Amino acid sequence: MLNRETIGFVCIIITIFHSVRSDEVKTKLKSSEKEALEKLHPIVKEFLYRDFMAEDYYLVAFLRASNMNINEAAKRVRVAHQWRIENRIDGIVGEKMLELHKRFPYYSDGIDIDGRPVVTWDYGRWDIRKMALAGSMPQLVRYLDKILEDATTKVRDQRNVTQKDVTQYIVIIDGHGFSLRTHGCLSCFPFYYAFITHTDMYYPHSGYAVYMINVPKVFETVHNVIRPVMSPQIRDSMEIHGHNKDEWRRGFLKTIPLDQIRKQFGGTKVNIN
Repeated sequence: MLNRETIGFVCIIITIFHSVRSDEVKTKLKSSEKEALEKLHPIVKEFLYRDFMAEDYYLVAFLRASNMNINEAAKRVRVAHQWRIENRIDGIVGEKMLELHKRFPYYSDGIDIDGRPVVTWDYGRWDIRKMALAGSMPQLVRYLDKILEDATTKVRDQRNVTQKDVTQYIVIIDGHGFSLRTHGCLSCFPFYYAFITHTDMYYPHSGYAVYMINVPKVFETVHNVIRPVMSPQIRDSMEIHGHNKDEWRRGFLKTIPLDQIRKQFGGTKVNIN
């Protein structure tokens, strides 16, 4: 029988996936979205200090996160602007966090068949509890912000290089090594809270799909319970797999070439860092 702590933790993970997924934001918009953008843009123009922020895909993400409420979307844009300035987000990708990267590895060096960046997250190796007990949660949250900014920067790079309508990224999460003690402790929850709020408030609708591999049976069990009440978009965007490599490789191959996936995650890509 699943205990309440385990179920609660897995539900938080599912919530994280929900917060980074939506219908893909395409430049070809509905007429109602175009009208809303025309009204939103002059309201928030002073906060769009980088070129990509004036693009339709960036602003429509805030509109969709606000259920097309223009005033709410404008508030979200202002809050995101303030957060970026106060936390020096524009330079965060260039910050050297070598020790954190060694202890909490992730990579953003893959591309799917449609040009979306592929982020691979070695989640099972992340000892979140140790950082929490050391009082280092702020550093870990900043590292998380670097990951989110890195992923969305890769999206912008793909738009510029390929001229494709790329607006979101894909995430592959390796759960090998997961334990409730190091990943699901009460002192770990500030990390998950930051993940949920930061993706929702500052990077809305930025994730296209999530693949979880090598996960404990409890993840699959709770996912199967929750799945029927998920929206079709969420169900289609998320795949949770155990340790059957052939099974989760088939899931990847639908959209990601093997040479764009690191060997640890079932691909053939040569690791360069």
